[in-house]
Amino acid sequence: MLCRLVGMTRQNYYHQRRVRAHRTIDEQLTLALIQQERARQPRLGARKLLHLVSPELKAAEIQIGRDRFFGLLRRHQLLIQRSRRGARTTYSRHGFAVYPNVAKAMT
Repeated sequence: MLCRLVGMTRQNYYHQRRVRAHRTIDEQLTLALIQQERARQPRLGARKLLHLVSPELKAAEIQIGRDRFFGLLRRHQLLIQRSRRGARTTYSRHGFAVYPNVAKAMT
C-alpha cells in the first residue's frame, strides 16, 4: 500500500533498500581505509588517496568513482584545505648593501 502511495513498485522498493544497505557497508569500509591512510599521511590529497586505496577497494569488489569518492570525503569533512600563499616577490631583510636610487631624481 505504501509503495502505491509513492508511485513505486515493491520490486523497486526492495531493490533500492538493498542498494542502500550495500552502499553504507561500502562507505564504512572506504572510510576505514581512508582513515588508515590519513593516519600515515595526513596531508594527502583526495586523488592520490583514491589511487592508494583503490587496490583494497577492488579486492573488496567495491567500485567507486572520483566524484562519488570526493562526495564521500566532503560529507565526512575529510577533504584537505589547500594552503594558499601568494608569491613572495620582495625580501627586504637581506644582508646585502642597499644603494641609493639615483634614477629617482632624474628627469
